Formats: sequence, structure tokens, C-alpha cells
Amino acid sequence: MYLIVEVLFYDKSIKPLRPASVPQDHGNGLALRDRLHPAVHRAPRLFMPGFIKFDFSDLPALLAAFSLGPVYGVVTELIKNLVHLPVSNSAMIGELSNFILGAAFVFTAGLIYKKDRTRKGALLGSIIGAAVMAVVSLPINYYIVYPIYENFMPLENIIGAYQAILPRVKTLWQCLLVFNVPFTLLKGLVDVLITFLIYKKLSPILHK
Repeated sequence: MYLIVEVLFYDKSIKPLRPASVPQDHGNGLALRDRLHPAVHRAPRLFMPGFIKFDFSDLPALLAAFSLGPVYGVVTELIKNLVHLPVSNSAMIGELSNFILGAAFVFTAGLIYKKDRTRKGALLGSIIGAAVMAVVSLPINYYIVYPIYENFMPLENIIGAYQAILPRVKTLWQCLLVFNVPFTLLKGLVDVLITFLIYKKLSPILHK
């Protein structure tokens, strides 16, 4: 985000590459490391490292924020991530990040729409919400998420996935600023586009 960090681990098409000398571990440590390992070695992609993908799960929370209020949007984000916890393979860090970023997105959008309950208000709120989410993703990823993930994979390997696409990025901060922040913004703007397209059909519900 998402960037919602669950994208690091939600790609089910990636099959772990496990050296024969390393025993299989059903705990979080090796599982997280093995999920990232093949993604790094399959880089580069055209625009983003292979462990990042789109996730449109914020759309229901955004609609809840519009129809019921910004707090309900945040509650929807919380429920979504709690439901995902039993099948999480990111040691719950992905869900925490997804909740924080998604909450920033839908709360901002819902708050603006509450003051201007029109199509223009929904569009403006969604765009500003997407921008807030992108900005918040930088400190959340840099100070919380990636430091925890370093327990499972060396930081230089993570940065290497970005350098395979853009060799001049040298630090994690640069990687997040150049890749993750724009990607998170784009992800939010796609939600904005979908909301804009379906707003007319949902308008009677939103204005009840």
C-alpha cells in the first residue's frame, strides 16, 4: 500500500527457493525470508521489484467512509486486516502497515466528503486521501516495517531488488522515495478512478 507492505508477501505465484542445506521451518523466520528470496532473484521487473503488486482492498473501506463516515471507513480497514490475520505470512507486520496506510487514505477522503457530499467532493477527497497515504507510507516503511523485515532478510538484498531496476538508488530511503511512494500514490489513484466510475450508481446509497 499499499506502499501497503503486505504486497511483499501476498504474491502467491512466488514459490520459495529453499537450499537443500537449510531445513524447512514452519515458523515465521524462514517463511518470511523464503518469500522474499525468490522475488529478489527474479528482479528486475519493468517498473517495480517482483515482490510488489497492486492491491485494491481499500475500495470497500473507501465506500464505507463515504456512505457512513470516516470512522466507519477506518473500522472497515481494521476488520479487513483482522480477517486476513489467520492466513498472514508476514508476521502481522503487513497487516499493521496495511491498516495504518489504508486508514490514512479512507479517513482523509471520508472527512473531506463529509463536508462536501457531491461527486466533486468524493473525487477531491479520494485524491487528497491517496496523496496522504503515499506520504505516510514513507516513514511507516522506513522506521517500522523494513527494520522488522531486516530480521528475515539482509537490507542489502532488499535494496538489490530495487538496484536491479535503477542502479543509482543506494539507500533504503531512496528506494522508498523513488519506487514505493509513487507506487502507493498510483494505487490510491486507481481506487479514485474506480470510485469516480461507480459513484453515479452508488449515489442514492451514499446520500441516504
